[in-house]
Amino acid sequence: MAIADLEQRASELGDRLWHILQEDGPGALAIAATSLRVADLTRILERMGLRERTLQTFLALPVGLAAEVLEEAHPETRDQLLNEISDRHLAEILQEADADDAVYFLDHLDEERAEHLLNSLDDNLRAQLEEQWDLDEDSAGRIMQREVATVRPFHSAEQAVARLRSHPDLPDSPVYVVDAQSRLIGVIGYRDLVFAQPQSRMSSLMDRDPMQITLDTDREKVASLMQRYHLAAIPVVDSGKVLRGMITWDDAIDVIEAEAHEDMLAMAGTREDIEDNDGIFRRARYRLPFLLVTVCGGFVVAGVIDSRADTLLSDFPILMAFLPLVPALGGNIGLQCSTVTIRSIALGHHTPGRRMIRSMREVATGSVLAVALAVLCGLGALGLILFSDQPFMLAGVIATSLLVAVILAATLGVAIPNACIRLGIDPAIAAGPFITMLNDITGVTIYLMVASLLLASLG
Repeated sequence: MAIADLEQRASELGDRLWHILQEDGPGALAIAATSLRVADLTRILERMGLRERTLQTFLALPVGLAAEVLEEAHPETRDQLLNEISDRHLAEILQEADADDAVYFLDHLDEERAEHLLNSLDDNLRAQLEEQWDLDEDSAGRIMQREVATVRPFHSAEQAVARLRSHPDLPDSPVYVVDAQSRLIGVIGYRDLVFAQPQSRMSSLMDRDPMQITLDTDREKVASLMQRYHLAAIPVVDSGKVLRGMITWDDAIDVIEAEAHEDMLAMAGTREDIEDNDGIFRRARYRLPFLLVTVCGGFVVAGVIDSRADTLLSDFPILMAFLPLVPALGGNIGLQCSTVTIRSIALGHHTPGRRMIRSMREVATGSVLAVALAVLCGLGALGLILFSDQPFMLAGVIATSLLVAVILAATLGVAIPNACIRLGIDPAIAAGPFITMLNDITGVTIYLMVASLLLASLG
């Protein structure tokens, strides 16, 4: 089915599945549901409209398929289903789900229920999930899959293929070669294995220096490595080089999406742990601290303006007319520079060897824009002065003051994210309210200071 057709017919297909469940029972529904792709089935369930229908249809799915649907579902739908299905049914789903998804499900339950579910699992699975659940939430071990295809170095290609055929549930990923203690010693791709001579040994076919990560490797670094080297999967080992699992490309995509979402919210001045179904007051409470920073900056700006109101601004009112342009232009250019810098850092382009070059290039870009805007504002000021009795030199004063203020804003937009990296702080928080506050304070102060100095020097 084409994607466009699915989008248009999702509600209709949902009604059809509901009708099958009501008229023919769970067995017929299972047959109909398994004929669909998991992603398509999940989309259909999310579009069914009535919450009760979605829940009953989900509960009627075979456990293995239900686990896949729950893994694929939108976080809001997933959380609703987790809260409404019984502990017994959820325990069965945990048995079928990939380890990383099972840990995700446990994370989104209250602690008491999660502990109860863990205690209901068999000892081996419970021990595995507890170990993975206790790892740092940003670590590679937390998002790894434990199910991996392994062979021994003395296996022939024929034996390795037979071994894989006997485990059809293993994921489609590279085959890892391990020793008697399960330590990783090599890797071989499926294609190389299929086209190898039947009697060729794994020891002669494998890559003896596979790229690998440890349990505590930061997940963002893992995603960056997989993106840089175009890896479909990467093995995870412990401190003793024992193979513990792997991270696949779809896990890496999830990490990239999550980090991008987190950075976007941080730059907007809110929190990444706000859910779509959270209440209005909770959402407002998390946004308020960031906005209070801007308010504090506004008080400082108000004080700076007030200190000049009786002299400079009262004598030359056109300076006040152009004052709003300072935070507007400085804020926008500063935010542009900081966003480009943060993006460069996130993509790994901002390496120490190229950091200075990229930073200077971005400041230079902001400076060119500052010159163009200052000239434009100077001409605009000149046009206004023609219809007033104020001195023509004020046009040059306004243009120069704006130029200095906007160049400083561009410099801050580049310098602050770089300073955050050196201090070990997420540079995304440098954008949004924080850089706006700093640009407002410094921009208005510099604008009025430069104007005062120029007017004093010009007599």
